[in-house]
Amino acid sequence: MHRSTINERAQNTAAAAAFFTRRRGTPELRLLRDERAEVHAEALTVSEERRRAELAAQIQADTRRPARIRALLDKYLATPAGARIREEVRMDSIARQRRGAGAYPDLEKEALRRAAAILIARRAAGQSARSPVERQALGSPSAGRAVGF
Repeated sequence: MHRSTINERAQNTAAAAAFFTRRRGTPELRLLRDERAEVHAEALTVSEERRRAELAAQIQADTRRPARIRALLDKYLATPAGARIREEVRMDSIARQRRGAGAYPDLEKEALRRAAAILIARRAAGQSARSPVERQALGSPSAGRAVGF
């Protein structure tokens, strides 16, 4: 870019006024309409392509979501808090048997369910993890990445 002089600006203003005030004939108007229609069609195509790309990215993210959640739960269950959850599930299963209610069919699934409930509740409350290990398992921003539920 360069700075324009007063004379150049005056010439540009005069040229613009002449361009926009000039009467146009039917063939010239038809050409302008066709050009406008082409540009409009191209803009629609680009926006459609962008929308499809965004949808494809969303679908791809949704297909990866279960694996990301499972990895997050496995990390959390590897922490001392996860060990406490597993022990609570084991003890609750024994207590259920003693009451005659029947033990949990799968202790690991119950531990995963409880860990997921804890992580979801913490994320909803905006509560941070208590220890560095839990922060890493939860993927808090202080650990360098965000939780991706």
